[in-house]
Amino acid sequence: MTERKNRASITGMKNILIIADIAGEFDALMRLVAQVPEDTLKLSLGDMCDRGPKSKEVFEYFMGGPDRRALQGNHEHMLLAYYEDIPCRMYEEGIWMWNGGDATLASYGETDGFIPHDVRDWIKSLPLFYETDDLFVSHAPWPHFLERQTDLSSIDVFEAVWNRAAPRDIGKLQVFGHNSHWGLRSYKRDDGVDYALCIDQCRTKRVLTGYLWPEGKIIEVPFEGDQDATDSAA
Repeated sequence: MTERKNRASITGMKNILIIADIAGEFDALMRLVAQVPEDTLKLSLGDMCDRGPKSKEVFEYFMGGPDRRALQGNHEHMLLAYYEDIPCRMYEEGIWMWNGGDATLASYGETDGFIPHDVRDWIKSLPLFYETDDLFVSHAPWPHFLERQTDLSSIDVFEAVWNRAAPRDIGKLQVFGHNSHWGLRSYKRDDGVDYALCIDQCRTKRVLTGYLWPEGKIIEVPFEGDQDATDSAA
């Protein structure tokens, strides 16, 4: 099994830009990262591919530089299962196509269903979470029944990237995406301090959202074609 490096290495980086589900919207990604300093670590929450027109470019971006990291999301997991690189009894035949996989294939100019092996190997190596002393980042809310371990079975990966349950307080801020039907939502302790934050707004607001850590700033840019949305920061 490929070793997963789950603890973020941010040597020389002052900030982390945590990026919600990109879904093939490469142009929006470029406008988002242009709004942060160059010495910022760009960290994708996963679901880099599908639905949007430029999944290939999104993959190449995160594969291409030391200031970039990515997690595996459920859409990457479906991609791997499509090629039978992983066993997973949870998926029905055709589920990746139903969830936008055809757009990812089209971005590679392929009609026979082929994503290059080096891309698939990179996706398989992606961790399920990153954490620092004060921050925990995962694609979906981390399931309470899974230990934060590096050697996870296929079924555990499925549970980790598809979890829809509300997050629990794990003693540090947890930032995740995946639940686009929730939109931008924070979860607070009794003292009013956030212990979790969902930043996926691709469905509720049609924007790509970033969270700049440790500043705590939300940055939003519209997806292509959404003329009524404007770039904003709050």
